[in-house]
Amino acid sequence: MPRSPLTKAQRRVFDFIVYYKNSNGRPPTRREISDHFGWTAHNAASQHLLLIERKGYLRLVDNTARGIEIL
Repeated sequence: MPRSPLTKAQRRVFDFIVYYKNSNGRPPTRREISDHFGWTAHNAASQHLLLIERKGYLRLVDNTARGIEIL
């Protein structure tokens, strides 16, 4: 089943997660995502992650700080 395309903002977040994981050996926290994009509301990262997960690009694991699995 084909995945739904990501919006530009979602693609930027997803690409950052992939880059961060490749560079650091672990995924970023929601706070690190928010800080990277200059968002003051850390909930913004959570909302992006939920939408990206629904589109099938990643899986959120156990609601932990680094619980992001790239699919």
